Amino acid sequence: MEIGILVTARHWQSNFEWFAHVPMAIRAGVSRAHVDAIYRGERPLFDDLNDQLAFDTAEELLTTRSLSDTAFDRLRSGLGEEGAVNFVALIGYYMGVSAMLNAFDIPVPEGITPPFPRTVY
Repeated sequence: MEIGILVTARHWQSNFEWFAHVPMAIRAGVSRAHVDAIYRGERPLFDDLNDQLAFDTAEELLTTRSLSDTAFDRLRSGLGEEGAVNFVALIGYYMGVSAMLNAFDIPVPEGITPPFPRTVY
C-alpha cells in the first residue's frame, strides 16, 4: 500500500505526504532504490508481484485518470475483489490528502528540505 501512496505523493508533488510516507515505506520493506526510482518518476522493477501491481496500478490511475479493464483484472487477480476496490479507494483517498496538503501548503518539519519545489500557478 505504501508504494501506491508514494506514487500518489510524487504525482501530486506533495511534500509532506512524501516526507511522512518514505520512512513508512522503507519500514514496510520497500527498498531505498525503489523509493528513489519512484521519486525520479521512473518505473521500478519489483521482485514481489503485488508490489509491481501496486506501482503499475497507481501509476495508470494517476496518469490516465482511469483504470483499464486489463489493469483492474490484474489488480483483482492479485488482491482479490475487495482488495482491488480498497486499493483504488486508497489511491483516491491519498489524492485528496495530497490536494489538501498542497492547497494549504503544509510544510515539512523545520530543517528538512522539501523534496519537491513549490509550484504556484
